[in-house]
Amino acid sequence: MVFTTILANLLATGCALLLVHRGPSRRLKLLAFTVGLMSLSQTAALLHTVGIWSVPAVGVARLHELLVAGLALQAIYLLGQEVYEQNYKDRKLRLIEFDFMRPLGIIGGHKEKETAERPEAAGMMGAQALWSQEACK
Repeated sequence: MVFTTILANLLATGCALLLVHRGPSRRLKLLAFTVGLMSLSQTAALLHTVGIWSVPAVGVARLHELLVAGLALQAIYLLGQEVYEQNYKDRKLRLIEFDFMRPLGIIGGHKEKETAERPEAAGMMGAQALWSQEACK
């Protein structure tokens, strides 16, 4: 049981290093590095608990745990920024799509009537256009 846990943790560390090498952005590389370091830390703690490996100094082990905790906090912060930027890009793309479809008369998947009933034809903005512009500010 211990051997399979150690093998799984080392496999997770190896996969994290591959993701660090191939990651598309610095933020995602740091997140993969942190997950790999946490897995490696878990392996070291398990080896110490079983008695296979003894830490040479208690200070080194505590410094390692402090480093892992600091990197985890930084990775969570950067992941939050990545999520915020992705949501911002999605809102901008929806606004661009709406502005592109409005002159064609296709809004919401159906063709509108080409009469003066449309607010755009009378020179007024529709409620959807105002809402989408406010959402992207």
